[in-house]
Amino acid sequence: MTKICVKCNKEKSLDLFSKRRDMKDKNAYRKICKACRVEQSKIYNRTLNGIISNMYANMKFRTKRNIVPSGNFILKSVFNTICKNSNSLKIIIDNWAKSNYVYSFAPSVDRINSKLGYIEDNIQFLTLVENVSKGQREKNQVRVENGDYMFPTKTHKWCRLCKCLVDKSDFYKAGTKRDGLNYECKKCKAKLDKGRKR
Repeated sequence: MTKICVKCNKEKSLDLFSKRRDMKDKNAYRKICKACRVEQSKIYNRTLNGIISNMYANMKFRTKRNIVPSGNFILKSVFNTICKNSNSLKIIIDNWAKSNYVYSFAPSVDRINSKLGYIEDNIQFLTLVENVSKGQREKNQVRVENGDYMFPTKTHKWCRLCKCLVDKSDFYKAGTKRDGLNYECKKCKAKLDKGRKR
């Protein structure tokens, strides 16, 4: 059996049409063929409304799967307003179009503070490649004693107890360890030893 697609006006086999799940008749097929629907979806996903819809769906998915903290999840109406008033998002979309829609340059939502969820004051817009790079940088950063962030260096070592980067001079020597230093800094080692004596 065949059917005419109302989009391309071509007669095609029913296998090239998707079935309508919202119809009582389980054998009802869509008016547009699969190929035209894919093209139609691609065009919509590159419009502002399509971009906003996809970004919001991705935010909900990541939150539902506990990939990011839930918190006070931003309302869709508020998110729409932010997107439509954002100059940075407009620039990203324009540059994405100029790149002929290269996936790496597609717009995405970034959480400014990765410890918080998708809330109104904690989102910004970056390209996908910028977002991924930022996430990788943050993953490799650890907190130093004053609360700032830095990368592990030749002069600093990770303390497994206080979970901070501490100067290597603040570690006791340990000949059995690979780097010749204890896993815990001197302060944490003192607390550990004190707890063991009790």
